[in-house]
Amino acid sequence: MRRHNNSWSPPPKDVLKLNVDAHSLGDGHWGLGLVLRREDGSCVGAKTWVQKGTNNVMLAEAMGLHE
Repeated sequence: MRRHNNSWSPPPKDVLKLNVDAHSLGDGHWGLGLVLRREDGSCVGAKTWVQKGTNNVMLAEAMGLHE
């Protein structure tokens, strides 16, 4: 099993940070999620959805940004 450093680093003052993630559901569909935060970590907005797409995680995350 791979472990990733999942710690969040804040953006500079007066800047918003958008994080995107994609997870393969194994059947050609992806679970996608976006979170937009301020420098203090407070959430401005978030969205999750399932989308049919590619077998490439980087392309799936790019699809999430395109949404």
